[in-house]
Amino acid sequence: MVAKLTLKEAVHKAKSFVLDLYQGEQVTDILLEEIQLSSDKREWQVTIGFTPPWMQRGVHAMLGTHPANRVYKQMSVDVETGEVRDLRIRLPGADPR
Repeated sequence: MVAKLTLKEAVHKAKSFVLDLYQGEQVTDILLEEIQLSSDKREWQVTIGFTPPWMQRGVHAMLGTHPANRVYKQMSVDVETGEVRDLRIRLPGADPR
């Protein structure tokens, strides 16, 4: 039997997935935003936020501030295998379920 993925391991898998998927696109500020175990305990629902290059330019870059509209991606990470099953846009304020 495969060991179950811990919360911390699920976050690492999700961040690694984002870094690999957007490799070469110079995304920054990759941070955990939310994590929740599904009601059937089969998947971690992990939301990762980051700043893509097109939001790093202009007044925010000059002032050293972050724009309010970061990009958020939600992933389902399988508890048994650690596989990222899907990637969805996560709108701020929307219910993650």
